[in-house]
Amino acid sequence: WVPALQADGTDLTPDEATISYRAPRGVRRVRAFPAGLTMIAGDKTATTQQAHAGYRCEFDAPGTALQASPPTCSSDEDIVGVVRFPNCWDGKNLSSSDQSHVIYAVAGARCPTDHPVAISELRMETYWPSDGQAHTFTLSSGNTAGLHADFMNGWDQAALNRLVRRGGQGPGLALDHRDPGLGQLAPQLAGKGLPGQSTAADHHVESFECLHALKDLAPWV
Repeated sequence: WVPALQADGTDLTPDEATISYRAPRGVRRVRAFPAGLTMIAGDKTATTQQAHAGYRCEFDAPGTALQASPPTCSSDEDIVGVVRFPNCWDGKNLSSSDQSHVIYAVAGARCPTDHPVAISELRMETYWPSDGQAHTFTLSSGNTAGLHADFMNGWDQAALNRLVRRGGQGPGLALDHRDPGLGQLAPQLAGKGLPGQSTAADHHVESFECLHALKDLAPWV
């Protein structure tokens, strides 16, 4: 889930979203998200640039710093909202009111002893259309600096464990809704009545407020 982006008070319909999973840098072993794990990344009350959430233009050069408000992007590229989730888990709690069950590892360092379990590094990018013009941007939750996202692990757990074992050690596993490799996994959840899912192969953003996982084996975010 992410809040809707609004331009001059009008909701923008997202073009797409990309969700990727990677092993944190410097970590050789990661564990799959445990069943039922929930996380919130970003602070909806923020008024300045956050360390793990912000905006860029689609064709910005790699490493371009994120901004607290959407930049004016050209009409042939999208505005991209980026949220990075914590990658160290305390190994006990699936949720907490203050999100203290998960934290961010320091770049190049192992997870600390109080959060010893390295989990896949989840990154969510939401693509909103741009007309190349300047606008007053807000989020449905408030200030644009307060970009945040919610995650609930809705994977088929056995499939997730296999994928992490196969690709999550070392360079990592990166999946998004445009990856044809996900197609072979989609039938596993077909017909299970997952919320917002219209067909097994549906890979489009369902609404302004709720960005469901794209393809059937991605989690709900």
